[in-house]
Amino acid sequence: MSNYGMGGYVGSTEDQRRIERQLKEREEQHRQYEEAKAAAAKGAGLRQFGAASSEAIEHAFKNETIGLVTREQFVEKRLTIEERLKAEQKRIRHEAEEEALREKERLRAKKAKSEQKHKLSFDDDFGEEEEEEEEAAAPARPPQQQAAQPPSSSNGAAMEQEPANGNGGGNGAGKLRYAKLGKDPSVRTDFLPDKDREREEEELREKLKAEYALRTAAIKAEPLEIVYSYYNGTGHRRVVTVRKGDTIGQFLKAVVEQLTPQFREIRTTSVQNLMYVKEDIILPHTVTFYDLIINKAQGKSGPLFQFDLHEHATTVFDPRIKSQDSHAGKVVDRHWYNKNKHIYPASRWAPFDESKAGVPAPEEAARRVDQLFGSGPVLCLERSVGEKHGVDLNLWDSCHFRAQVYPDLPLASTWRDLLRRTVQTVGRQPDAVGEEPPAQPCPTERWTVRTVAAQLRSRDQLRAMMLSAAGVDAAGDPKPGVQPADALLFVSGSHPARRLPGASKWLQDSFDLLLLASAMREEGYLPASLSLWAVENPMLAPVARLRQKAEAGAEVVLTQPPLLWERTARWAEEAHSSLLSSNVKVVLGLPIVPSAGNLDFWLRLCGVRHLPEAQALLQAFPQLEPAEGADGQRRSKEAHAAAVRQWNADLIRKSLELPGISGLHVMPLTKSARQLTLDFLADGTLPSSPGIVGGASTCNA
Repeated sequence: MSNYGMGGYVGSTEDQRRIERQLKEREEQHRQYEEAKAAAAKGAGLRQFGAASSEAIEHAFKNETIGLVTREQFVEKRLTIEERLKAEQKRIRHEAEEEALREKERLRAKKAKSEQKHKLSFDDDFGEEEEEEEEAAAPARPPQQQAAQPPSSSNGAAMEQEPANGNGGGNGAGKLRYAKLGKDPSVRTDFLPDKDREREEEELREKLKAEYALRTAAIKAEPLEIVYSYYNGTGHRRVVTVRKGDTIGQFLKAVVEQLTPQFREIRTTSVQNLMYVKEDIILPHTVTFYDLIINKAQGKSGPLFQFDLHEHATTVFDPRIKSQDSHAGKVVDRHWYNKNKHIYPASRWAPFDESKAGVPAPEEAARRVDQLFGSGPVLCLERSVGEKHGVDLNLWDSCHFRAQVYPDLPLASTWRDLLRRTVQTVGRQPDAVGEEPPAQPCPTERWTVRTVAAQLRSRDQLRAMMLSAAGVDAAGDPKPGVQPADALLFVSGSHPARRLPGASKWLQDSFDLLLLASAMREEGYLPASLSLWAVENPMLAPVARLRQKAEAGAEVVLTQPPLLWERTARWAEEAHSSLLSSNVKVVLGLPIVPSAGNLDFWLRLCGVRHLPEAQALLQAFPQLEPAEGADGQRRSKEAHAAAVRQWNADLIRKSLELPGISGLHVMPLTKSARQLTLDFLADGTLPSSPGIVGGASTCNA
């Protein structure tokens, strides 16, 4: 009856003790709140919030630093203090987490034990007295013993403690671990949160970080011998030894100390007024040799991570292989550079760019070519130049072609034509070529390919032509207001002087142009995105010649027209079986032939007019039959036009069926040929899609 009062039933003894315990907890929370409120009123909270890690670092730095220190010592000491404070904060956080885990497990075990007591009503007093005795005896137990023998909970989620060392001994406290009960061992749980695994990963990460720091420090302390040349118009080669961890500024300081006794101008020059130029790259004073070595940085003419003289003896230049020749770096006075930077070799020097100094990525040009030809067969259009400039604009505006090629035609291809053109042009000003109106916008990207023909030009003239076509100046910088070409097409040319005996020994050819352009692109004078194209004759040249042009740097090869079909088919089959057509894109030349006279022109231009197959082809080409009367002549012309159309359609169909062909190079030279091309595009004989590319070529490789 003791449980009944004036207000009725008030619960059992256990309920009364729970209410008293809750009241005590509320009083403790209220007391803590009042203390925090009083501390905030005094400003202690604001001071504690303002005491951030930066202020703690600054305070520790002031206590441990005496007098003036160098910049390197300042940075090193500050980093050391930051790491030490981070480690201390991490240790405190881990201890707090472990203490919270112990407290949580103690409360859980206490609750589980109370639930396991007898549930009889007459056993309440006995249970409470036993609980009070255990609580009073609990503080007398050492903390190590409490952590080492945690009571098990009812749901099996108990804490485990690992010994400090392997045999369970040691003076240090062990690490608390969560028990794995409750997880199915046959199920993947690595994606679930796991504090034990996270702690182990963090410890392993810290261990590896410390090991890496030790190895890095050992490498940076290694000596490095540098061969350099003090350059003031003439070179003065010297050798100095520094550490791999030294900066360019520290290296220049050692250079000043070495050169001061020999050069009077160095005595009054500071380190800030000196420059270190390596492989045509001006290196900043803050870069370390270790950074250059570990990143394998590359310059214009060689590696930036080799500082001795190292040259490879090669008999054949291969532009696909990055040059590994190491040259002595130049130490130059900044005032001398400012006065002579427009003169070679200072005109070649460029500032250091970290984004471009690493290991070269796959060439941008090759990536663009793959993207261009990735959607299937492509179409190429050869544009008209000279007096006929702009007559094929309707073809280009049809958006069926994604690339246009402007040929580089000679003054004449025979001695008779050369003499006639020379007489006609004596005393005449060249006709001004009007600007082509802007092309219609198309939904896909379209390329512009410009031809560079060797003809009788010198190497310097060809180099200037490449730079002009690419839209860059002599230093490789883009010219404002100039539309650069997406690709350069290299041909030998059809000047009659090239057929003289022995002319090939002293005249440049397409192979020389490919090698020169590849070297200029590697050195940064031509844009990295500029693609290199070449021309090949499948009716006369062997497949080995295609392989040689691919090795010289050609990424796309445009062929001459497949007029002699059996020769062209054998050439395509051999190129495809040898996997050459997969390494280089082969675009088959396609002339639109409207008459027998035009066919004869193409056979002569490609150098096969004398072959028996060419004679048979001319005889088999549709001829205009003579007829009487106006109706008969009209029917004869219609039949001839239909036969010519069918002949060109069959050539297009067979060309598309050849293996390893990446596209067609359409070359309509006459008005009737351009009209036939429009008809073929309209009826689908010439395939057109958003992935089709347009380009052009000339017949002389």
